[in-house]
Amino acid sequence: MSKQGILGGAVGANNSWSSGEATPHGYQTTERIHDFMVRDGNFDTPTIAEPYIMVFSAGNKGPMTRTITPPKEAKNIIVVGGTESYRGGGDFDMIMSQSSRGPTVDGRYGLTVMAPGKWIASTRNDLGGDCASPIANTDNLYAFCSGTSMAAAHISGAVALIVEWWRKTHDGMNPSPAMVKGLLVSGNTSPTPPLQMVGARGGVPNYHDGWGLFDLSNVIASEVSMVYHDQMHVFDDSGEEWTLQVGVLNPDEPFKVMLVWSDAPAAVGANPALVNNLDLIVEMDDATYFGNNFQTKPGASNQGLTLQDSWSVDGSHVDNLNNVESVYLHPDVLRQNQTRKVFKNRSCVEYGSCRDVTIRVQASNISGDGVPLHGDNTDQDFALVCYNCSTKPDFTLQVLPDKQSVCAWHGANYDIEIGAILGYTNTVSLHVEGQPYGSTPIFHANHVPPAKTTLAITNLNMISGSYAIDVIGQSLTNSHTATTYLDVYNAMPDIISLIAPSNQAINQAQVPLFTWQAMPTIQLLHSLQVITYQLEIATDADFTNIVYEVTNLTKPIHQIAQPLDPQTIYYWRVRGYNPCGTGEYSMPHKFTTEVAEGACPLGSTTTVLFEDGFEIEKYSWFKGGMRNTWQITTTRAYSGQQAYHAKDADMISDQWLDSIPVYLPANNVALSLQFWQYYLMENDNSDRQCFDGALLEIASAQNPDSSSYWTPISDALLNMPYNASISEFNGNPLAGRQAWCGDTGKWVKTVVDLKPYAGQTTRFRFRLGTDNSNGHEGWYIDNVMVKMCQAVALRESVMSHPTHDSSSQRRGEYPSSSPLPFKGEGLGWGSCPITKTLTIQPGGDVTYCYQLTNNNPNPITYTTHHADDNKFGVIYSDTSHGMVVLPGQAVTHYYRLKNTDSLTLSAIRLSDSKLDDIPMPHVHHLAPNATYLVTRTAIYTKSSYFSSTAILTASDIYSNMVTTTSTAIITIEKPKLHFSKTIGTYLSACGKTNSVLVSEKRIIHHCYTLHNSGNITLTHFQLMDSDVGNIPVDIAQLAPNMTTSIILTTTLSSNQKLLTNTAIMTASDIYGNQVVMFDVMTMTLLSAIIKLRQTIGTQSSCAETDRLSVVLDTPVTYCYQLINTGEVTLTVHNLDDSHFGEILTNYVYTMPAKSSLLITKTVPATFGVIGTIFYGTFTFSQTRKNVTTWQAIIGASNLG
Repeated sequence: MSKQGILGGAVGANNSWSSGEATPHGYQTTERIHDFMVRDGNFDTPTIAEPYIMVFSAGNKGPMTRTITPPKEAKNIIVVGGTESYRGGGDFDMIMSQSSRGPTVDGRYGLTVMAPGKWIASTRNDLGGDCASPIANTDNLYAFCSGTSMAAAHISGAVALIVEWWRKTHDGMNPSPAMVKGLLVSGNTSPTPPLQMVGARGGVPNYHDGWGLFDLSNVIASEVSMVYHDQMHVFDDSGEEWTLQVGVLNPDEPFKVMLVWSDAPAAVGANPALVNNLDLIVEMDDATYFGNNFQTKPGASNQGLTLQDSWSVDGSHVDNLNNVESVYLHPDVLRQNQTRKVFKNRSCVEYGSCRDVTIRVQASNISGDGVPLHGDNTDQDFALVCYNCSTKPDFTLQVLPDKQSVCAWHGANYDIEIGAILGYTNTVSLHVEGQPYGSTPIFHANHVPPAKTTLAITNLNMISGSYAIDVIGQSLTNSHTATTYLDVYNAMPDIISLIAPSNQAINQAQVPLFTWQAMPTIQLLHSLQVITYQLEIATDADFTNIVYEVTNLTKPIHQIAQPLDPQTIYYWRVRGYNPCGTGEYSMPHKFTTEVAEGACPLGSTTTVLFEDGFEIEKYSWFKGGMRNTWQITTTRAYSGQQAYHAKDADMISDQWLDSIPVYLPANNVALSLQFWQYYLMENDNSDRQCFDGALLEIASAQNPDSSSYWTPISDALLNMPYNASISEFNGNPLAGRQAWCGDTGKWVKTVVDLKPYAGQTTRFRFRLGTDNSNGHEGWYIDNVMVKMCQAVALRESVMSHPTHDSSSQRRGEYPSSSPLPFKGEGLGWGSCPITKTLTIQPGGDVTYCYQLTNNNPNPITYTTHHADDNKFGVIYSDTSHGMVVLPGQAVTHYYRLKNTDSLTLSAIRLSDSKLDDIPMPHVHHLAPNATYLVTRTAIYTKSSYFSSTAILTASDIYSNMVTTTSTAIITIEKPKLHFSKTIGTYLSACGKTNSVLVSEKRIIHHCYTLHNSGNITLTHFQLMDSDVGNIPVDIAQLAPNMTTSIILTTTLSSNQKLLTNTAIMTASDIYGNQVVMFDVMTMTLLSAIIKLRQTIGTQSSCAETDRLSVVLDTPVTYCYQLINTGEVTLTVHNLDDSHFGEILTNYVYTMPAKSSLLITKTVPATFGVIGTIFYGTFTFSQTRKNVTTWQAIIGASNLG
């Protein structure tokens, strides 16, 4: 087979077959032959060894261990196991149950890598059996197939691409089979959680999935530096060693080394089968890592780090079984060795050998011919792959943290580490790109590695947004970039607006999907101001009983994992977090969860029409069909001790269990069949096809005993739909029908909608069909019930409104002291004259007039109203809206009960979601059409928006229970505050602008204005300014509509051109209800720049030179010209000369911007030393340099 492939130009072959020999097979003749074929695939060329890559499927004998099929226990081939796929709800990171597992008989891992093998589109088997069902719209040419044969084909395709890529990058050469195997092992994805079934190790490599799931992009499109060594060194004798020095380039990536060798074939039956034993050794600092020496228990500690068991550990354990060895070092190990390990009281960076690694390959035992047609009969070569490696001296660059979020006025700080690998000593220059506009990066630019420095980004100027900041290191030979990500926030978190479930939503799923959005607090902000969210769910509007809470949500969407209670009222709210602080909670939303499947809705009664728990022989169930096994059992039961059970037989059967006739009344709200079931029945291990299956049928005709009337129940299954169809092969009598199969693992409740059968007499059939093989435990049913829900006529309402500061009376009961302008009773419809008494003839019409006036001295608006007359009952009731009250204000809840049924109600109980149980000591019975009014008064202090839900329960003389609810909405008003900040250079200018032009070191007046725009007195204040910090606030209280100001004086000192400043004011009332406001202002700094020019000449006018040679006593004029090139006016001047001393002292002169000032001084030239004698003539010479300084002043502030 390999010979024909080589003659045809192939480099290898895919092999999805087995020799059919027994499993486990061990190292036998077939395995030995295939190890030869990998080294030399053409035995007819005795002088040429022609390598051949052999890819094999592992087999489909799983999930037990030691199930690799022959000849896959060979050492030099590539063995592929299978994983699930996304078709059918699977996951690439889960191993197929049927995929064969290691170890081999001699203890090797057995598998090399994994690839998807479940439900893979492949060519169709048109002879029937596996892979026979065509995929739609493929002309019957393709089918979905499962098995490791599919997985091996994936890897074979990857190998073809690897060979092509290798040829392009290695001058047309082919990689050796050992190198291909090493590249496959290096390209694993190290899934988390790892591929596993019961008993699998927690990481790779292991017996179940070898070196893990392969990802081709990790090999041919890797962005990580790689080093390859492909069979370029041959060991001739035991004890020889090969060494490679490398450096780790990126400490944020793992460091991996893979050693693979195509071993000499062993003798038939050899155990162990390894002939030539090589050892991989990796040394870094004082740690030594041997190949395949991995952590054996998850969470164990190595060098102070918590590692998973797929990472190598320091130690001397060697692998004497496998011819694939690997060392995996976690990035934490690399960083620890770089930054925290101490060498002679110096850090690794200071020591100068950071992340230098020595790789050794030792020939522990060379006893066979591992390199055919080379040298003698004892030799061995190898392939080595190093991931994240460099063999050239270089520097590394790392910025920590690699991502952070900051508040704008705090700035951002980073640690920069420049490492040297393989003795690199060239100077590295640093610069920064991508920082926020106007910010200032502060750090030292030039370093000789290894070195450490810090980066501080200041003056963020209140600019919010996300930035990718590149720290670039540049040397004469290399350039590296480390990117860190910065999120800047310049305000408190945004207001949160809830989306779904919407307020007052009903019939919501028990696992609802919550969504919300953040709303920018002001439009000028660059981006939203929330980094994480907190979600709370409670059963009360005050959130004292929180049933679910989650924090650190990064997206405005969340779905809870555990279901909420059915038919229950819940409240939910969200608030945001960012580095500037914690935001306010959103206004809460109220929602009600759906009625549980089979439960009666609120306001209806429950009637049980049929019920059997099988504890006693209550009804006569009919058993029939073929090979029926239905019987009462105590093996399993949902409740009590007994249940009905039918066995999943290993032969063809059709077994049914029929109920007695049950009449379903027509007048109902809901009808349902409910039962509990537990089953374990044969399927194809994927829940896509049943081999044995169970289903439900119903007879609903005038003669329900007739078999012709049995019809399947499918669409009526409310919560447990059938999970697959029954296979048409192997003789199951129910073939093609939808059914339950597989393993529930627990008792599950099943609810069937019987509403379509109302008004009929029905029977129910539990039916199980099996094929001719593989029996299982079977099907259990328990607690069978038929239930009906009926509506009742009970009405209830809840009103909520204040009990003070408003009044309403019916005329005739009008108090003389009342300020209400009632005009009395009158004759005729719509007539309201001014009178409180009236005399009329019998039968005359009377109009009663009611007028409500709001007498509250506070500006409170009442939105809910209720008028009740002791003669006529309720006159007006508006409960569709809520009411708004102040914190601490009394609120009265009104509950009106009326029995609208024809039966007297008793056992009456009233409760409120806000007030708990409402006492009704005088109400024991409520006759038909009778009413009763209950009131409760409460005081609420916390600003919030909530619903008060009243729940009324009662029962009639037949113990039929009725429950009804009603809701009122209450808003406790929040404090309100208008806050502004203005600035000016004079107190008179304060409060007029939030943008000003100023000069450095100028006195600035910060003015903060507070206006209470709400209805609540504010008592506690806190003021924080991004420029000056916390500011004391000496305000005892601020009443509604009152205004006050705070003034702070500072001196400006900054080198920035534009300053943006934010002030945040926090205020609260006596109950702790808080309001937070902020304002932003800007200052533009005017520059003060002066230019001094000094010239010298012999005339009274100023010359154009600063150099002059003169004879003794010659008059010399010194000219000093100051030019104001800045943007501010200069008023006071000082001029100092190094030779003459002070020329101007506090000289007052107004010098506008862009103007100049000239000062001159004329003195005779003098000398102070005698020079040398030239040619008998005395020559006197002296050179003098004058240095001058001019200082200009604005007012009393020095500008330079």
